[in-house]
Amino acid sequence: MPDSADIQTASQLLTPEQTELNDAHEKLAGMRSALDACPADIEALAKGRARLAEKIARQEGVVQELLTKALGSGSLGAGEAEDVRRSWSPKVEGLSVPFAGTMVDSELLKAAGLGETAGEEEEVGVLDGKAGSH
Repeated sequence: MPDSADIQTASQLLTPEQTELNDAHEKLAGMRSALDACPADIEALAKGRARLAEKIARQEGVVQELLTKALGSGSLGAGEAEDVRRSWSPKVEGLSVPFAGTMVDSELLKAAGLGETAGEEEEVGVLDGKAGSH
């Protein structure tokens, strides 16, 4: 029988990213339970329900950010990573410019070290009125 000091609990084996994500999931679950328990037909509670719904939406954003962070660090558990990858979409921050036969975010080109190409395409697109921002 191993010494009790050698036995680690499952929570001690989690990475900091997993722990933070689990805490955020628990908080979100508690908030959803509170919203479900709050009667919708009582006028005095309507304002509080609306604020709680807003907090839930913000917490869902926090959970998504933590999922992305955990995915990047390789900290997601079995099966979770595939679900996150399936629902991931890139953030578009700049103008869409033509590059290699397709429309690409100009900020992505700049980040890839193709800043001159992105700058030239942005200028041409703005002058021609072809490029649109997202």
